[in-house]
Amino acid sequence: MTPENVKYNYDSAVHYNRKASPKLIMPDSDVLSPYPNSPCDTIPDPIISPRPIKDVTYEVQTDEKGEPIVMLDITGLLNNITSMLDDFTPAENVAGMSTLKRMEHALDEYRQIHHSNDIKFVQSISMQEIIRTGNDQIKSITKFLMHSDPFRSLKNEDQMQMLKSIWVQWKRLERYASTAKIFGRRMVDDQIITLTPGVAANVNKLKVDYADFVYKKAEGMKCFMGNFNTRMMDEVGRPLVELELSSVETAFMLAQLSWHVAGK
Repeated sequence: MTPENVKYNYDSAVHYNRKASPKLIMPDSDVLSPYPNSPCDTIPDPIISPRPIKDVTYEVQTDEKGEPIVMLDITGLLNNITSMLDDFTPAENVAGMSTLKRMEHALDEYRQIHHSNDIKFVQSISMQEIIRTGNDQIKSITKFLMHSDPFRSLKNEDQMQMLKSIWVQWKRLERYASTAKIFGRRMVDDQIITLTPGVAANVNKLKVDYADFVYKKAEGMKCFMGNFNTRMMDEVGRPLVELELSSVETAFMLAQLSWHVAGK
């Protein structure tokens, strides 16, 4: 497992032409797959109801071919993150810790969103819920990095640029690492991944309600996500299960990945 595995460019799995759109946010591709049939004993569950998307507004428009595209305004999210960068102060109980121990503390706080005894399995999720969860994750990643003295010493514009560069890879590695910690070997055997706080799914059974967010043909999406999920589980998920990382080791990996990706 290397930074390149986690950073795997999923566009290489796409066998169709994608229309560029500067304001289009792609779905969280590392967890979505419409494939049926899997050995995991997931219980069919109603689709996760979409909740309001904080800090982001979106408008559905159509392109010249009449196909829907989604224009997102993330001004509120950027303002929220900027406030976190300006106002962050380490809590008194961690102020005297080393940088790595503070980052481990931040990771443990973030992981409290998952409670193994309360996790339920679903077979459907809404696109709105994916975006909403992604927004919350970006804020948690900001807090995690703010426990790093080198990151705090950067100028605001450099901090923001680093966040833009690494947040997808960070959340991807942490998603697989936390799933491995919760489910152990079952993660690989049953192809399980956590989706949102308290929610997990078998990636081969999961279906997504794209609603107005769809702008690709179903067959293209199926190929795109199926290839990506298989490679991520084999190259990232399986090694994480075998390594049985402690939280401080995971915090170190996330910090190392962040600086490695940002430095390229």
